[in-house]
Amino acid sequence: MVQDSLVGWQRRVFVGWFGIPEAECPPNLYRLLELRMFESDTSTIQRSLHQRRALVHAMGVDQDPSDVQAAITFLDSVGASLLTPEKSSHTTTICARV
Repeated sequence: MVQDSLVGWQRRVFVGWFGIPEAECPPNLYRLLELRMFESDTSTIQRSLHQRRALVHAMGVDQDPSDVQAAITFLDSVGASLLTPEKSSHTTTICARV
């Protein structure tokens, strides 16, 4: 079931555009980017970010521009979280949730 913490754009993007099942929402950052848990290869992470951004732009053509901007901003923060040395603290948080 979709958690109450999802705002409208997240539900539209995660479930509608990315095809993540409602039961898996909100997704962890790795699931959001279709990565293996704890993926650390920066090229793989960057490639996945690029693919997700492209999908947002493609799906968002006839959609609310604020949804597109919110999704891109969110993906940028996901990338910053996964591509910085501080990722280890984020990884620890995910481990605690798994």
